[in-house]
Amino acid sequence: MAGPHISGIRFGQEWQGKFTFVQTNFRTVAVDIIDRSTTSNRLQTFLGDYLENKANLSIAFTASPGSARSLAEEIIVEDPVEGSSAAKDLADWLGQNYSPEWGLVKALRHGVGLHHGRLPRAVAQRIIDLFESSDLKILVCTSTLIEGVNTSAAIIYVYDKKINTQDFDFFSFANIRGRAGRMMRHFVGKVYLYHEPPEEVSTVVDVPISSDPANAAEPILFAVDERDIEQEGLDRRDKITATTGLSRATIERFGSFGVQNLSELRAEIQQILATRPSFLLWSGLPDRERRDCMFDLIFRFLIQPNRLRVGARSGRQLSFYVDRLRVSKTLRSFLSFLVKRSRSSDSAADVVEIGFEFFRGCDFTVPTAVMACQSVLNDLLEDRSVDWSFYATAIENCFRPSWVKALDERGIPFPFAEKLIPLVPSGASMNEVLRVVAEVRDGVRALSLDPVEQRLIANFS
Repeated sequence: MAGPHISGIRFGQEWQGKFTFVQTNFRTVAVDIIDRSTTSNRLQTFLGDYLENKANLSIAFTASPGSARSLAEEIIVEDPVEGSSAAKDLADWLGQNYSPEWGLVKALRHGVGLHHGRLPRAVAQRIIDLFESSDLKILVCTSTLIEGVNTSAAIIYVYDKKINTQDFDFFSFANIRGRAGRMMRHFVGKVYLYHEPPEEVSTVVDVPISSDPANAAEPILFAVDERDIEQEGLDRRDKITATTGLSRATIERFGSFGVQNLSELRAEIQQILATRPSFLLWSGLPDRERRDCMFDLIFRFLIQPNRLRVGARSGRQLSFYVDRLRVSKTLRSFLSFLVKRSRSSDSAADVVEIGFEFFRGCDFTVPTAVMACQSVLNDLLEDRSVDWSFYATAIENCFRPSWVKALDERGIPFPFAEKLIPLVPSGASMNEVLRVVAEVRDGVRALSLDPVEQRLIANFS
């Protein structure tokens, strides 16, 4: 299945496989569109619609985490009634274990949920649970929910028309629209539009390695077996490696950062190797000078050019944040540190959001950039002796045992998992960790749990 709203798939003339494309517009629920695009006051019109439909499960789509928090604050002003006991209990727990300054804490106390890419996975999962059990008055989200999670929402408010800073296209709009209604629960969904919808266009899925090998993205071009590429693609691949000096393995694995960016990074590394080689030739945990050098490289040549958001404005700041996380005993203490050292002009809630943006960067972007830099460096070394994998993995796990992050992905929030560290033997396998969690859940192991933690672990399997 290719997905909804696909009108065709293009493999190119050279493809010899058998394939039949069947297009259907079948929908499990009907959708009514309520057009509010001509309103002169979008916010007040939305708030009026929200109050009129409070009895229904509803989701408000916004462009970014910041706009989601801003809209939630407007909803609270218009509807200051407290949320359900379950929502308030979760708000109290989040305030105690992450930060009382977190915008999500205030929102939940008033029955408003938030869902976006900066939320820790276990917290996002719990927010969805509250929404599905009608413990939230409304869920304000970004595309991370609209494009990836099924809910029982009867109403979708398309408040913004952007995903981050770009207007969404018809394919994304149709996906957002399709989230209204749920078979066997709401057979007719409603979608409120506060902007003109994008023009309807046909969406064709293109397989560039078959249809246009000369212009296929470099990571795809290098990942495909030579037997499956026409001569034109092979010639282009040889030309790229010859002109950039990058290995095929580097481009295949890290080409998503941009081959030109990797090539410029290579040139900078060459200069450092000629003048300060010890700044790059290390393993394990780097000292401050080596750490600052590496993060400056990955920020200037990989993160900043791709406009990747990692909660830092420079390589040096990113280096400082990473090392501060390393020495922080808990995520709460790290967030508290950020708030205490922030500028007076920065709101505490904004600083906490930056902290969560940094956490999300540590999840993938930062460690991947570290390994990309290592790969480019080793392309320049005959013995390929540099190994930064220990440090990259430590960042990915926030300098905690790897199972702490794994539990967060399975519904046990990071701060709760941190409390389990004294109970889990060093070097324990995941099965041993799960056994400890089960013993805590069943009362075999003694651990003081508050009601929220009891509910979280009761649902753990």
